[in-house]
Amino acid sequence: AMCPEAVTDDGYFDIVIVKKIRKLMMPVRLVQLLQGKVLQFKETVHCRAKKIYMKSPNMRANVDGEIISMMDATVQLIPGNILIHRP
Repeated sequence: AMCPEAVTDDGYFDIVIVKKIRKLMMPVRLVQLLQGKVLQFKETVHCRAKKIYMKSPNMRANVDGEIISMMDATVQLIPGNILIHRP
């Protein structure tokens, strides 16, 4: 799991940011990522939020199956309005 501490119904986004990783460390970090250890990287920042504002030139998002380009976006959780299927 990308963020093993994430809870699907707690009302928060779990945001994981991995800062620049040295090329030499990439194979090691990839294995650790697949093992669910991403939050243990010294290059990782983890935070939680109910609302996220993102801004980046040429950002793309999948909205209802359509890929759209945008410069910025605000994403907010609305409790009880999304159905998530999990094993």
